[in-house]
Amino acid sequence: MGATVVSQYEIAEGKIAAKVAIEGAEFYIGDEEPQFGNVFPHLDSGCSVRIILTTRDADKIFENALKSGAKQI
Repeated sequence: MGATVVSQYEIAEGKIAAKVAIEGAEFYIGDEEPQFGNVFPHLDSGCSVRIILTTRDADKIFENALKSGAKQI
């Protein structure tokens, strides 16, 4: 998808978080941290994340995501 890791952080219990950028748009990703309310959703409850990424070529990024294993919903 053309993403780059801007910075990476080691957090408790061997988990990681990172700041990632795609075409200059930065966002954070990280492992589950229940103590901060950041938990994996149950499979029947939907998704806990929504990202809106504004880019010059959304179709290219979308196709690259599918090639990398993403699923179209």
